Amino acid sequence: MDAILSSNTAWEKLPSSDTDDMKVTECADAFLTLLTTISDRYKHLPQPGHRLQFLELQLELIDDWRVRLLQLLHENYEDPLTSLMPRILNTLHYVATVLEEWGVTVHFLQLYFFKQQFEAAETAMLKGNDITKNVGEVEGSVFDEAVALLRRLEKKLINEISDSVALDVKAKSRPYRTDKWFAMQSTKEVVSLSVTPSGYSMFQELATQLNLLHNTLALPLFQQAWKNLASQFDQFLLEEVVLVNHFNMGGAEQLQYDIFRNLFPLFGLYISKPESYFPLIKEACILLNIMLGSAMLLGEALHNEDEIATNKILADVGIYKMSPELALKVIGTRTDMTYCTISIIFCNNEWT
Repeated sequence: MDAILSSNTAWEKLPSSDTDDMKVTECADAFLTLLTTISDRYKHLPQPGHRLQFLELQLELIDDWRVRLLQLLHENYEDPLTSLMPRILNTLHYVATVLEEWGVTVHFLQLYFFKQQFEAAETAMLKGNDITKNVGEVEGSVFDEAVALLRRLEKKLINEISDSVALDVKAKSRPYRTDKWFAMQSTKEVVSLSVTPSGYSMFQELATQLNLLHNTLALPLFQQAWKNLASQFDQFLLEEVVLVNHFNMGGAEQLQYDIFRNLFPLFGLYISKPESYFPLIKEACILLNIMLGSAMLLGEALHNEDEIATNKILADVGIYKMSPELALKVIGTRTDMTYCTISIIFCNNEWT
């Protein structure tokens, strides 16, 4: 164990093409080899009790290895993506995946059955019960507890990396969030739309970080990371761009262009149908860009109808995730709706 973790090349990726998507490290491979060697030595012992003693040793080693990785993480806590964290994360994921596969092999299933039998016998002796009453169906594997702890650490590290990337992207977003969305030119006034200049640095940072995540993390981990990032960014764009600004026709068209022609393609490099992971900002763009008459009718209907009716009305215009209250807030950010409301109030006062 000491030699495996102290090796100068412990965290280097193995040059193996068949497991390239997993980005297997030397540490992961060496540790699994250690466990395999122990299994090879004891699996032919005739007594189940003797084999179980060696199994307990393996489980202790796995737990000790996990604790040592935690210590390494605390010693090398820097920017998550440039520290050892991604490589340790890849190592954790691969070892946990292999242990899950081992758990359903004949050798370890037999050991799990014997383990359950011994535990049931001990319980029966302590309570003075019949042994047969404590033996039921055997479900699970000998590695369940160990894998659960590894997966818990894996999830924690994935969240830390995703949060770090999200913070880096959000740090570049201030010019975009505070742009003059209420005074932008519409498509009728410009030759063609392009990405909002204030969003260049934010989208560039997002593209860079996504590429770095893709190159650094094992594929299953990268899939978890970009989903976390997409969820955070979807909420962020709605709350920090849409709901705190006002949009004229040009601003609404520009936001839709940025989202559909720039944000979605960035994620589209790695997944199909990226828009399905950004339901809030996608639906906000729909509400900001529907015709004024339709927006007014929709706003009136959302005020007056019951919940079932409002959900049906929203579905008719392509809104499935937003609540009626949130949809009303988004519609309220349209400058044309604000202008129409003021005009109606003024006209009603004049008539009175």
